[in-house]
Amino acid sequence: MFFSIFFFFLFFFLSKDYIRKTDKEVSKKLAIETFIGSAELINQRNSSPKDLRKAVTSPGGTTEAGLNYLENINIDKIITQTIIEAVNRGNELSKESEY
Repeated sequence: MFFSIFFFFLFFFLSKDYIRKTDKEVSKKLAIETFIGSAELINQRNSSPKDLRKAVTSPGGTTEAGLNYLENINIDKIITQTIIEAVNRGNELSKESEY
């Protein structure tokens, strides 16, 4: 499930690089390296994504502002429903291929 969330994040991030006015390859590298680095830190520290988020979020900082916005728009529900829709479609396709 975590991979699915990352996939949607990465797809969205890379499709919106014009907002940041950066080169597409730079955006791609930034997104991938951030994911890899975060995963390595979580693994090395034997911690959780929540622990890492707390460690890198400065009170009143940019990460906190972004996370507050995501919480206000109910991002957990949006991501959960996105994954449910993808799983449901996968199940439908699987049943279709049985016939």
